[in-house]
Amino acid sequence: MAVDVLFSGGEVFTGSGEPVTGMSVGVTAGKITAIVPDSETASLVGPNTQKINLNGALLSPGFQDAHVHPTTAGVELLQCNLSKTETAEEAVER
Repeated sequence: MAVDVLFSGGEVFTGSGEPVTGMSVGVTAGKITAIVPDSETASLVGPNTQKINLNGALLSPGFQDAHVHPTTAGVELLQCNLSKTETAEEAVER
């Protein structure tokens, strides 16, 4: 199965322990679909596979975080939001 993108030539952080070397990561439709030894990438490469050489850099997943601290958020809701005001007059009006 050919992947859309193949990352190789760097360290790979898998989420646990130290980053690993000698591994390649295949991505299909925006999702990681393969983590294989560099020597086993031939079956992942097709005519449209974009190959990215990391040149020794670290490949790490993007971490997304959305959370709120209830006490701070509650106090913030009691305050006047001036973030979209551009002048002192707009701030006073708000």
